Amino acid sequence: MSRHIAIKAEGISKKFELKHRNDTNGPSHLWALNDVTFEVVQGESVSIIGANGSGKSTLLQVLSGVTGLTSGRAELLGKVASILEIGAGFHPELSGRENVFLNGRLLGFSTKEITDQFDRIIDFSGISGFIDEPVKHYSSGMYLRLAFSIMANLNADVYLLDEVMSVGDSAFQLQSRRKIDELKAGGRTVLMVSHALNSVAEASDRVLYLKNGRLMATDSDAIQTYLSDNSGDLFAFAPDECVKLRDLSAQFGGTGLKLMAARIVTADDLPTGIRPDREFDICLELEATGCDPLDIHCPVMDATGIMLFQCSTVENETPAITSPGHYSITFTVPADLLNSRMYYLNLLVIRDRTETILRADRFAALRVANIAAGRPGSEFLSRTLIRPNVRNSIVKL
Repeated sequence: MSRHIAIKAEGISKKFELKHRNDTNGPSHLWALNDVTFEVVQGESVSIIGANGSGKSTLLQVLSGVTGLTSGRAELLGKVASILEIGAGFHPELSGRENVFLNGRLLGFSTKEITDQFDRIIDFSGISGFIDEPVKHYSSGMYLRLAFSIMANLNADVYLLDEVMSVGDSAFQLQSRRKIDELKAGGRTVLMVSHALNSVAEASDRVLYLKNGRLMATDSDAIQTYLSDNSGDLFAFAPDECVKLRDLSAQFGGTGLKLMAARIVTADDLPTGIRPDREFDICLELEATGCDPLDIHCPVMDATGIMLFQCSTVENETPAITSPGHYSITFTVPADLLNSRMYYLNLLVIRDRTETILRADRFAALRVANIAAGRPGSEFLSRTLIRPNVRNSIVKL
């Protein structure tokens, strides 16, 4: 294996035999992983996402050697440290101090290596006041702090983490993310499973999307692919075409309002989406049957649920709808703002400027084309959520 490849998986498959007591006609086995192939470069941080039961944790177990392969091959370069389950490898009757040495030895480190890093481990964990207490009295958060601190401070080459970024308080999650950045900067490799898409987007160089044991995507669109696969009746806005609206009648019931059409209007577009360097309009057509003063609110979200900005009639002096009739509402988004990726639109109807009477999350998707693909440095530009046209000036002094 090349010294630049830290993790190499070739055709990994894992089959579990099923025992059926009542259903004799059911399947006799389950393929938790099916022909999974990928590589992780040394110093890279990669996240694995997917629905429950997709094979994420099984993949980490296979790579760590906890679970055997049915077929395929896995190679990892150097010493491997892993957190596959909170408190795994801890003895409940032993103190935190004793478990540091026990867990460190289970990870393959010598007593001297653990002793040399002991103070750093305890300081990072933040539980020094409880280090001599039996860990059976620890909360799940304290378990995780100590387990992560042991693993992260013992200088492994490859780190395998299962749901570390979504457990614990926000302060610990931030501390963990900073530690992962520090490990990456030191040339370490991190492969982690997470459901926290915000953390995935911020902490990862790349994302692997697993579905039913198969690897579906390994690129920058993996999060968007995952959300699209699990979005039910989410539809995509098409440039200059009226899109087929999903059935929102149940949600609009009682609002005195009906959504008739929605479209994106642009001066020009590309087959892969709207141009990021052109302004475009989000146009909604609504039929009002009631007389309540109503406003329309349309937040623009990224794939992880972060709200980037809002299109809203609430900013006007008077409500958008004050009497029955047919209304066309247009929001103009400026050019040089959005990056080349998929965005999602929420829809809210607000009455009397105080009460939200309808909320439709991710009722539509908006794809922005990549017009910089292939240009030097384009991979850096594509990482950001937005890409405003920031002017720069260079003067040699």
